[in-house]
Amino acid sequence: EITESEGNDMSDWPEVDACAEGKKQQLKLGGKAVRERIAKHGFPAEALCSLTHLNQIELSDLGLEQLPEELSSLTTLREVDFRDNQLSKLPTEMGRWKELKTLVAPCNQIASLPPSLGQLVNICVLNLSKNKLDNFPPGIAQLGALLTLDLSCNQIPYIPSLVKLQRLSVLNMRHNEIDFIHADIGALENMKTIDISSNALTTLPAELAKCPKLKEVFVNDNPIADKQIAKMTAKVSDTKKLLQLLRGGGSRRKEKKAKAEEEEAETKPHIVVQRASGALEVVERTGADSVRPYLVCTILRGVRFTEETFKRFISMQTEIHTELGEKRNLAAIGTHDLDSMKGPFVYYEANTPEKISFKPLKYDKVMTVAEILQVFQDDPHMKRHLWLVEGTPKLPFLMDEAGEVLSLSPLVNSEYSKNTVNTTNVFVEVSSGASFGGANAVMTAFIERMHKEGILDSSVRMEQVRVVDKFGALKCIYPSKVDLKDFVLEMQ
Repeated sequence: EITESEGNDMSDWPEVDACAEGKKQQLKLGGKAVRERIAKHGFPAEALCSLTHLNQIELSDLGLEQLPEELSSLTTLREVDFRDNQLSKLPTEMGRWKELKTLVAPCNQIASLPPSLGQLVNICVLNLSKNKLDNFPPGIAQLGALLTLDLSCNQIPYIPSLVKLQRLSVLNMRHNEIDFIHADIGALENMKTIDISSNALTTLPAELAKCPKLKEVFVNDNPIADKQIAKMTAKVSDTKKLLQLLRGGGSRRKEKKAKAEEEEAETKPHIVVQRASGALEVVERTGADSVRPYLVCTILRGVRFTEETFKRFISMQTEIHTELGEKRNLAAIGTHDLDSMKGPFVYYEANTPEKISFKPLKYDKVMTVAEILQVFQDDPHMKRHLWLVEGTPKLPFLMDEAGEVLSLSPLVNSEYSKNTVNTTNVFVEVSSGASFGGANAVMTAFIERMHKEGILDSSVRMEQVRVVDKFGALKCIYPSKVDLKDFVLEMQ
């Protein structure tokens, strides 16, 4: 936590004093000498956040683990530089920096960005390289003034649609885990340089060749399947020849492979999958990891139930619990009406039975879990499952942003988020105390059964859901490209 020591004399901070007196609009604090002053006198957070006239601030190489939230009140900032610290996040209300042109924060520990990032309507340069981003921050796709974007050296798995970034000229995504680039990349009319080297790309989108101003493409150190392209891009590629090859569809071998894949795909059912957008994210908090640590989630949008299919939807969950789920011991399914839930976060945590309260499914009053367990002793259907939680001091549960309990895993869902025949958007969660593999297998079986019963038809769209730990690190995302092998996943 950032604090100021009680003996902090502002004469120890002449740089801050000079700005406070109106002499300077730029503040630079960085390096070993400043670190030593911070260790001795404390960080001058309050004084710094009072400099409401600043237009440029640099806090670099100071070992800072967080920034004061009040920093967002400096609404005249045009340039910020937070490089070479230990920051895990940026100020929640950073969207108030409406005049900001440049944000530089490489070499930190940032795992996610606040939603307000998308409000930086004037930002031209964004550098978040060498951090811990494991997903493409959704707010970036809204930054229409962006000219240069550097997200190199993170763990980002794909490049989403960037069609709104029509001014973007330089994109650096090297040293990530990218295996997919959205076809909209070809709509970026001002793109001149793109670096996607050292990733996990097996193919390159032909749409790259549609960028009219593209002069440099760096693709080396990717497992490109097409040997002709792989050889051409092994070192520094000839961009002109590469784009010509992409326009022609690649080598003959690539064309044959693509044709074979197309023929195979024709025999499989297709599911449209919307990549995780941050609209709903599950955050694992205190205790759940030690009780029932494995959780897989997804969303089904556009479901259309009839009375008959809704009955099958309910009964199939019971059947999967009994068979593959080993009577809920291996894994348990929970399904919820997404539109009744409050997002964008769902929290997965554990607590004692006396401290969890909700109205269980098919009951008409709110009870503590301790009371629910007692009532279930007299419920023939639920009594047979109580052994799953015997001797467990803390029980895992899911709770939405409004603090409403969605389910007590692996026993019962809540009336609050129950599905009805009128439900159209379904949140599905599968928890396991045994393994991710068990949870994944049960989720896959559920999706396959939904398709077999005609509930998951061509009008239904799946949406990926990310499950992250309390530090924001990714634990699971479903479905990924390696899931649901009996389907063709059309990732969007």
